Amino acid sequence: MVGYRLGVDTGGTHTDLVLVDDVSGRVWVDKVPSTPAVPSDGVINGAKQILRKAQVRAGELDLMVYGTTVSVNRIIQGAATKTALLTTAGFGDVLEFARAYRFGDIYDTHWTPPKPIVPRQEVREVSERVNFRGDVITPLDVAQVESLARGLGDIESVAVCFLHSNQFPAHEREVREIFQRVRPEISVSLSSDLTVATGEYERASTAAVDAFVKPRLKEHFEYLEAQLREIGITCPIFTMQGNGEVMTLAAAASSPVRVMNSGPVAGVIAGADLCQQLGNLTAVTVDMGGTSTDVAVVNEGRPRETQRGDLHGNPVSQSTIEVDPIGAGGGSVAWVDDGGALRVGPHSAGADPGPACYGKGGTEPTVTDAALVLGYLSPEGLLGGATQLRRELASEAINRVIAGPLGLSEHEAAYGIVRIAAAASLRAIRRMTVARGFDPRDLVMVSFGGAGGLIGATLAHELEVSGLIVPTNPGNVSARGLLLTDQRQDEMAPLNKLVHDVDGGALAQTFASLNSRGKAALADGTSGEDLEHVHSLDLRYMGQAYDLTIDFDGDYDPDRLTREFHQKHADRYGHADTTNPVQVAIARATTVRRTPKVTFAADNAPRVDDLAPTYRDAFFGEWHKTPIYTRSELRPDDAFDGPFIVQEQGSTTVGLPGDRCTVLPDGSVSRLCPGAWQPLTLRHRDATELSPRRSPETLGRERRSPGEKSALTWAFLSG
Repeated sequence: MVGYRLGVDTGGTHTDLVLVDDVSGRVWVDKVPSTPAVPSDGVINGAKQILRKAQVRAGELDLMVYGTTVSVNRIIQGAATKTALLTTAGFGDVLEFARAYRFGDIYDTHWTPPKPIVPRQEVREVSERVNFRGDVITPLDVAQVESLARGLGDIESVAVCFLHSNQFPAHEREVREIFQRVRPEISVSLSSDLTVATGEYERASTAAVDAFVKPRLKEHFEYLEAQLREIGITCPIFTMQGNGEVMTLAAAASSPVRVMNSGPVAGVIAGADLCQQLGNLTAVTVDMGGTSTDVAVVNEGRPRETQRGDLHGNPVSQSTIEVDPIGAGGGSVAWVDDGGALRVGPHSAGADPGPACYGKGGTEPTVTDAALVLGYLSPEGLLGGATQLRRELASEAINRVIAGPLGLSEHEAAYGIVRIAAAASLRAIRRMTVARGFDPRDLVMVSFGGAGGLIGATLAHELEVSGLIVPTNPGNVSARGLLLTDQRQDEMAPLNKLVHDVDGGALAQTFASLNSRGKAALADGTSGEDLEHVHSLDLRYMGQAYDLTIDFDGDYDPDRLTREFHQKHADRYGHADTTNPVQVAIARATTVRRTPKVTFAADNAPRVDDLAPTYRDAFFGEWHKTPIYTRSELRPDDAFDGPFIVQEQGSTTVGLPGDRCTVLPDGSVSRLCPGAWQPLTLRHRDATELSPRRSPETLGRERRSPGEKSALTWAFLSG
């Protein structure tokens, strides 16, 4: 492959771009304001700008990969789409009943259940019924469905989830045919197309999420592709899936639930790649953008993948990298609730009008405004001065909305905004670590995103992690991750048999059929000889509601699979019941087309002058005269103590008093860890040291003695 690759990640506030020369490895990065009203405009503006910056013609691109948080942000911020849900008669309350247990703190007397993504008044019950054996108890009432379709008014999309349709989808498919005939303008999402997993609630939620975002996302992808073709980009265009691989825009438009975590997952992929190069570290990645913060765990260099995700309280039965998104970012709005408590998010000022300090009409104080008032951000503005910041507007908003009503000084109010934004991220980190058997003190934190450098040190100190890594161009890490992926298609078939009742020959035929479907999806007119097939089985204890995925090498040995399942169950949950029968729930076939890996070349240019920071006052509980470094001027082995601020075009990184910053050598980061980074040298913890709930996969380090505190060690990585 000779040419260029472009990764574009559209967030709620900024659109980040990374352009790579496949021959020289040279990298260009850029960041432009997102355009929430027409998201494609920000992508086009950014593509034109970075191509012009690199002096590259649009037709020279070999590949473009697009990631976006548009769908997730719509859900987090409660955006409305007129969606209906069709269920089997008598089961219209499926989203309301959910799993009949409460989430979060069981002692919270003010707890209220999350609102279903489709309100109850938009649920329609259909006369039909198929039992678990596939027997038709009640035929589908075609006349009723036709009448429902005609009477849906201004409904834009419909989700369909019937009983046992994961194994017997005929009635759901017939409903889709009726809508195509009677109301073709309404998009239809079938639960049977999206998942074969058991669990009526999870299937209904998956279909509802897909239907909720499908109309807008389909329009967005179609318009985006047309606009990109108009400016001369003729290469294949892919988008990131939730499982960490890519698919075509057309495929994503037909099943948008598969790309729900598109942007956030790309950041995890880049973080995992970094951890692999540093010796397969175990880390927590924190990606704070302008609208949301996304938290994930990378275990020994590999992202944790699950077959069931969750999008702001809505279960999604899809293969996905575990990411916990919350509505707190640099653009999150600070406000005072009815009880007089300071709150931050989930509403975001976004890119238009943006934070008050942008001077574009925003009047509500945000985390960015607070960071400016505290001295963390340069008064000269962001993006190399392209976005000017007006401190007086940030000050006025904070004093009017927060400081005045709460009787605080300006800097106290601003400091409180930043701390509360950090607290929201801390809760997400603990859900992804402590709740899953990881001790944060055993982990490294990789913090990135446009605002990740602002808040990373605060989070790292609170969690007492082993160290903190802030990559170069942290605001463009997700765009970089888009270029580290392969093309992938997942196919599934339900089995629901005891492990010893599965016939190996029949299973081989099932996988052959799944391979054919995967090949048909990815071949795209080619022979498909470059495709790989990876097989796995979802196993569970009889009567259990959750599965574990076991790799399958083609040799069906029920006893060996049972042993592997018991071991994995013990690793994940701390116990295994060897007396309980094991069931094979699902056969999975993953078809992959490998993409040549990108090697990011480092900038080895020598520094012209000695490192000489400038200074400005910044608030860290008290005011400090703080050194300000420019990222492009830092070189390997540079070291300095906190507090400090490191500025670069797309992000600002803040170090707290007592921190120690070490700049690692440029080049292959895999050679940087030994000897150059002793405070972060990790070792495997012996299984006997683990509590029953800890994962023996977790990497650890020696515990500090009680009361001992060590300065946080940072590492800034180039390339």
